[in-house]
Amino acid sequence: MAQQYLLPCPACGAKTPVDTRQAGETITCSCGNKLSVPTLRGLRELERSEDSAPSAPVRTKKWSPVQGLLFSFGLLVAILCGAMATRHFVAYRSLAEYTIDRTEEVDKDFEQIIDNLTLTSSLEAWEDLSKSGLSNEMVPTWVAAQQASAHHVRAMTIWGAIAAVGLMSVAVALVMGRAK
Repeated sequence: MAQQYLLPCPACGAKTPVDTRQAGETITCSCGNKLSVPTLRGLRELERSEDSAPSAPVRTKKWSPVQGLLFSFGLLVAILCGAMATRHFVAYRSLAEYTIDRTEEVDKDFEQIIDNLTLTSSLEAWEDLSKSGLSNEMVPTWVAAQQASAHHVRAMTIWGAIAAVGLMSVAVALVMGRAK
């Protein structure tokens, strides 16, 4: 039911009930005088009808400071940790194409390079290796990418779990308000 207001007639003083659906229209008073119903803004300034119920129930219950703090803290934790988990997910997905083991391809490429070396280039390569040595351990790209992917999966799990705790805190704060 729409909110009803009492529109006074300047001629006879009678108060004619009008509702918000009649805003801007012209109505006739019981004395025959034509009355212009004000706009919605103007209706709010009129006296309310006794038999009309308020348009929306007014919530008077307020949150306690603990409930507000629990909600705010939980929401902040959930947003920040969710962002970190998303960041690690994006990094993890960007490494997907690099984690494929390419050992066989690299071995074939090196075999072909070695097979195509001339005697002098073989001697130069041997001299370079004898000076620098074979002690520099090189990690293949796919192994490094697999290690980085594993790190991102662990980080996603941790950040996601903390974000879930933050969301649970928000849920507890919302339920606290209904439980009372």
